Amino acid sequence: MKTLFCTVGGTRDPILTAIREHGPDRVVFVCSGTDVATGAPGSRAEVETKNPSLPAVARLPEGAWEVLEVPSDDPAGAILAIEDRVARSVGDGLCIFDYTGGTKSMSAALFFVACQTPDVQVSLVTGPRSDLVQVVSGLERMRLV
Repeated sequence: MKTLFCTVGGTRDPILTAIREHGPDRVVFVCSGTDVATGAPGSRAEVETKNPSLPAVARLPEGAWEVLEVPSDDPAGAILAIEDRVARSVGDGLCIFDYTGGTKSMSAALFFVACQTPDVQVSLVTGPRSDLVQVVSGLERMRLV
C-alpha cells in the first residue's frame, strides 16, 4: 500500500499534482482546524466542506482518504500528531510525505517527521511563482526531495 501524507492550505493545484503523480492508495490530508482566536475555518474545510471537496476533485474513493488535524502554528504539537499517525502506516508499505501546502509550521512538522522516519519518500511540488503567493496553475511539477 502507498500512503501519501500531504499538508493542506493555500491553493489546491499542487496537492492535486502530488496525488496525480504519486497515485497513492490512501491519502492523509494534514490540516488545520478552526482558528480559536478568530473562528476562521482552517484547511480542514478545504477537504471536508468546500464544494467541491478536495477528495472529490482528486477523484479519491470514499475510504481512501482521511483528515489528520494538527495545530496550524504549533510545530511540536503537529509533530506529535503526525508521528502518531505515521506509526500506523510505515509497516503497511511506502509512505510519501509532500509538504507543499499548509502553514510553515505544518510543513516543517511533516518534513521533520519524514526526516526521522526510515524508508520514506519526501516530495515537494514546485513551479513558477509570478506573484510570490502561489505556484502558477498548470505549470507545477512534483519533485522527490
